[in-house]
Amino acid sequence: MVFIILGIVLTIGLIFLFAHCGEDSGTAMFAILVSVVLVGGICAGLFVPVKGYTDWKEKERIDLVSLNNSTVGGSQGRIYVMISADNVYSFRHEMDSEFGTKDSKEYVLETVLGSKVVEVEDPTIDTPYLIVYERKGKKSIWSFALLNEQQKYVFYVPEGSIERATKLK
Repeated sequence: MVFIILGIVLTIGLIFLFAHCGEDSGTAMFAILVSVVLVGGICAGLFVPVKGYTDWKEKERIDLVSLNNSTVGGSQGRIYVMISADNVYSFRHEMDSEFGTKDSKEYVLETVLGSKVVEVEDPTIDTPYLIVYERKGKKSIWSFALLNEQQKYVFYVPEGSIERATKLK
């Protein structure tokens, strides 16, 4: 916030300087340089989370549905999460839909980039689920921390229920 106020005040000063610099190219170059620095400061004041981020908070819990009923090796088990060779996680869950009937079940297949994923494999988990966590940039006197939301996807699944694809060259 302080960056923005300073930026506005200094911009008014630069407008005054531009109006009175006339043909002096040294003063004009200085004014342009200061303008670029001020625009950068205003952007930093709007978007950079100077004080860091808030703690992770649970946003949503999704119960997972099996992608298939046997593992790749032929042993009995269920696959709830599949990781492609490009590090993209795929999972399936039940959803409410306007297209189904009263007794039907409808499912959606979703994907998440691997950089946003944490895997928790636990043999005691009976019902696999996904929790989506979210945190935001902290607002402070120095910054509004706009557009600074981060999400983390944590899969809680039984051991051996994540299938990993490999890419052969």
